[in-house]
Amino acid sequence: MTGTSSYHFKHPKTPFQKACKKYGLDSFRRYTLFVYDNYKDALKMEKEIVNEEFIKRPDTYNVALGGGSGLVPSEEIEAHQYDLDGNYIQTYRSISDAGRKNNVSQSSIHHAIITKGKSAGYYWSETRCVKLKVDLFKKTQSIPVFYYDKTGKYVGKTESMSEMAKQLDTCLSSVQKAVNRGILCSGFYISLEKMEIFPIRKYKRNRNSKVYQYSLTGEFLSEFENLNAARKALNKKMTRLSECIIEKRPCENYL
Repeated sequence: MTGTSSYHFKHPKTPFQKACKKYGLDSFRRYTLFVYDNYKDALKMEKEIVNEEFIKRPDTYNVALGGGSGLVPSEEIEAHQYDLDGNYIQTYRSISDAGRKNNVSQSSIHHAIITKGKSAGYYWSETRCVKLKVDLFKKTQSIPVFYYDKTGKYVGKTESMSEMAKQLDTCLSSVQKAVNRGILCSGFYISLEKMEIFPIRKYKRNRNSKVYQYSLTGEFLSEFENLNAARKALNKKMTRLSECIIEKRPCENYL
């Protein structure tokens, strides 16, 4: 949340976002507890701290288990794929590789690993074994998905993201991106929450705006004249940088 004019401040959904709007941003302070030079170790520590007991406490705002809060170690952790009977299928060199080859987002694969759920019709794990103990994994549970026209007016719903992809004649990853970014998908806005009017986000598409680079601990590192200059200096694709900025998530080891 970047300020009182940000989308998440105006349209809070999580307990923390709602608290920020209710009490004001100045009522909260950020403290750095640990510093790591890679995602994998940072996520392990987050997983140890933010466990089930932690999120049940009345003095915390966390609603999800640690280790899967958006910091996806996409290029560092292998992803092992299993069928729904727990049989080993294959290993992908990274979570992002598994996402690309199964036509879903890397965050979907990572979330399935953390929560012992399903993504792209398969179970996933960081550990390779001949057969998973499927009784420890979540059974399939459909989540309703709602869609809206270009003006934000409610149109209807489907019983899952997969059904929404079929309804709009597109791929699952496009539906997931639309939900995560609040953007159009095949001419419709998509949400996991039913609303009378979809709150359309207005993006400033100015490629001449300056871009700032920070470490994972929030320390300022560099300033670039525009997105293209950042792309050249960091050797990253323009779309990758743009997505990370819009979604406010890390781009490998930087913010």
